[in-house]
Amino acid sequence: MLIKYYKYSGGAHGTYEYIPYNVDLTSGGIFTLKDLFNENSNYKVVIEDEIKKQIIQLNKEQNLPKNSTQLYAFNEIKDNQKFYIVDDTIVIFFDLYEITTESGQLFFGDQEMDIIRAVQDTLYFNLPEDAIAGTKIKIVSPIAGERLVPGRYYERGNMLCDYDPYTGWGGNNYVNNGPVPEPITGNYSRFKIAKEDAADWEWSGTVAIAQIGVNYWDDVKANQDNYQLKFEVNTLTALSKRQIRFFFEQINYDWEPFASGLAFKTNGEWQTISIDLNEVWKGDVPNTGTLQVMGNSFAEDTDICFDNFRIVPKN
Repeated sequence: MLIKYYKYSGGAHGTYEYIPYNVDLTSGGIFTLKDLFNENSNYKVVIEDEIKKQIIQLNKEQNLPKNSTQLYAFNEIKDNQKFYIVDDTIVIFFDLYEITTESGQLFFGDQEMDIIRAVQDTLYFNLPEDAIAGTKIKIVSPIAGERLVPGRYYERGNMLCDYDPYTGWGGNNYVNNGPVPEPITGNYSRFKIAKEDAADWEWSGTVAIAQIGVNYWDDVKANQDNYQLKFEVNTLTALSKRQIRFFFEQINYDWEPFASGLAFKTNGEWQTISIDLNEVWKGDVPNTGTLQVMGNSFAEDTDICFDNFRIVPKN
């Protein structure tokens, strides 16, 4: 008897596993593959040779070299090998990925990643240190070909504000969802401010967006040295002298990504910014759950977008 167990724990699809129950109808006990053969039988070698013959045939059908491991990398069957019986035939089977190699390719954006583990229908890999929210993941399989994984990479951490939905006070007119720039995870804030509409040091008094109800993890408040503030930014106009102020209630942090004579620009692409939290809070902790984004310092034509303000562990 072969039973399929299915488990869904979120994501695009669930995982499954086939479990065989080979029952001795006389004793009522479960028998193993070994029990079907004489004690000194060389049954493993016979079965393994047959499996290798079938793999050679499959390789031939795929126009692969006879001993290619591109589709299957098989060495031997296990002592507790899964099997079931149909009439007078023993069927040996393997879980998904059990004998397939990690010969497929996985791309995080344009960067090929090393697949470190394959279990059931799940692939594991280490994220690159510069992982950007919104990145698409692509799998290239020798059997199924090229496939895009549904959705995009999204690092949440201690989420402060992702504008999905925006539940702040004021600034609703700065909440955007595209089409320019294309959103990465839904809504984002966009500040398109002409130089004459916010003079030097005046933006903070005329243009702002404030997220309320922000909650901070207890460990973030107690050990801010272990965390970073991260967010995505997209400049449609280069930023050369206008500071951006992040206002954590009584804590002001003026973000100045440009250098003297060198403007900050992402050329219309989303870019992830990481700042040590202790540099932002300087040992203090916000009194309330309000995060406000506004401009500061010198006036210039500004067109800048933000999304996914979050606090994440450094490691």
